[in-house]
Amino acid sequence: MFRRDQPIDSIEIVPEAALKPETTDASAERLIRCGDPAGLVAALTPLALADPPPAKDAEQLASNLAHAARLVRSIVADRLAELAESGATGTPLQAVRDDFREVLYAHPQAAGYSAPRFETLFAAAFAQTLAFGLLLVREATDKDVDRDAWRNMPPEHSLLRTTLRVLSMEEIVIDVGVGFDVILDTVNSFDPEILARKTGKPDPILYFYEDFLQVFDPAARERYGVYYTPVEVVKYMVAALARALRENLGTTGVADESVTLLDPATGTGTFLLGVIEHVRASVESSTGPGAVAGALRALASRLFGFELLVGPYAVAHYRLRHVMGALQANQRLGVFLTDTLARPGAAAPLGSLGFVAENIRTERHEADRIKERQPILAIIGNPPYRRLEAGEVGELVGD
Repeated sequence: MFRRDQPIDSIEIVPEAALKPETTDASAERLIRCGDPAGLVAALTPLALADPPPAKDAEQLASNLAHAARLVRSIVADRLAELAESGATGTPLQAVRDDFREVLYAHPQAAGYSAPRFETLFAAAFAQTLAFGLLLVREATDKDVDRDAWRNMPPEHSLLRTTLRVLSMEEIVIDVGVGFDVILDTVNSFDPEILARKTGKPDPILYFYEDFLQVFDPAARERYGVYYTPVEVVKYMVAALARALRENLGTTGVADESVTLLDPATGTGTFLLGVIEHVRASVESSTGPGAVAGALRALASRLFGFELLVGPYAVAHYRLRHVMGALQANQRLGVFLTDTLARPGAAAPLGSLGFVAENIRTERHEADRIKERQPILAIIGNPPYRRLEAGEVGELVGD
């Protein structure tokens, strides 16, 4: 028996002698019938009666959600491996995998993911997108989510709505099985009040993804070369940017209405969160708490981010919506799924699930507009770059 991934007990279900090759069927039957089922019953009873563990705070919710996402990730990875081993092709799960690769991941290698590792990347992206997509819907509607949660995704998150729709198709839910139910239970089992911002305290969502990742994939940086900037570093860089904007460019800082900002590799939105929190604190101290909501709505129209991978993209949309609070009707966040280094105008492949491509075309069209025509005064973030493999010489590596 395991509690999550830790062994806690072992129980004999069938007498060992009944499993030996030399034991006849009749003898094995007698041994099984005479066995004492009390241990098995005692083990199954609490499992049958158990409810999802309710989270007491944001850190515990992040841990619970990460464990549920790990289960989904392992089921998806195992199912794809089974399909490959059996020689099956064209199944719904494989079709979704192919569309992720062809439509949503134009150049995964640019983010440090090699092509042979795509199955692992897809399983992790599937789990994270499902988890944070459902969480976004739960918070946005203040209602429990189910397999039709994608229908209630706020319209400003159109690409995320479509992606969640794909992951919730009946054929996919059947493949994911109990993993889908566990993640639904986890998202529905907590009191949203634990994520509410308290006066004078940092927003509990600021460290949420870091807590999630610590459980979901603590070895991510070693395995993929994907690094997440510590919040302390982000705070320092935002403060330094604000000072440069005041002293060198004659603005009042990042809250100035003339300042437009871009994070070209936004990941899970940590730098954009840092900017939002800086503006919140600045407005609270200079004007008062009542002016914060209006300042953040104005900031939303001046804040942009590009992200290559759909998993972090989903996380960024959730985190930013949470800290922004109520935006204007249909006001979307300026975070787009796109390759920052790609030239504007690159055609988006259709894939086999056409409705996915339609939204990615819209997404990239808007990202291209920002690349070509949107004035950007300041850029902040951990920029996109390619890490060299052992033995490579930087001057000899092409684009």
